[in-house]
Amino acid sequence: MGLNLPVFFDVALHMGSLLVVLIVFRSEILKILQAVARLDFKSEEGKLALYVILGSIATAVIGFLFRDLFESFFNNLWAVGSALIITGTFYSFLVISSNRRSQNKQ
Repeated sequence: MGLNLPVFFDVALHMGSLLVVLIVFRSEILKILQAVARLDFKSEEGKLALYVILGSIATAVIGFLFRDLFESFFNNLWAVGSALIITGTFYSFLVISSNRRSQNKQ
């Protein structure tokens, strides 16, 4: 769209999103942090923390290796549109399968 927004806008937008996630998931996050503080990686919360850490490391490595490729996608409307359609399709399948699973339990 040709907009030149200041970096502050991006920071404020991401901080707002982070704040909402922290508020909504505060009890779960607290349980995960308690498991990490106890070094209890055998509990569900501890395993989740470990998986998040490992997934973050893998994502960072992939991001650094393919940085130029990913940055080029942001300037390509077809790539952005295709990614949104694919994500929406996956989400639809998840909702449908979740609904079917809950119907089968009844």
